[in-house]
Amino acid sequence: MLQLSRYAGGIVASEHERCVRFEDSLRDELRLLIAPHQEREFAALLENTKIAEGIKESVRQSHDRNKHKRGFGSFGSAGNSQKRVRQSGPNQSGRPVTANQGPA
Repeated sequence: MLQLSRYAGGIVASEHERCVRFEDSLRDELRLLIAPHQEREFAALLENTKIAEGIKESVRQSHDRNKHKRGFGSFGSAGNSQKRVRQSGPNQSGRPVTANQGPA
């Protein structure tokens, strides 16, 4: 295909144009990893993108595994976001207390 491109220069994009189009089509998270390299050889750009995508996927899986582990830990505070009401004073029996108690 690339050998035939010399006969149809206006139809087939140059190597640089192919790289630019490819980078523009990437998701932002991958583009941020790939763009600083300024790779202008399409095959190398494609390979670098595959590697970056694999790394992002493994990081995501690791994050998901760690998130799952934290939810079931032996320390109750990590998975339990509810606060306990601390009772002090005369009403430690567990009976509800009204907000505005007047004199009896």
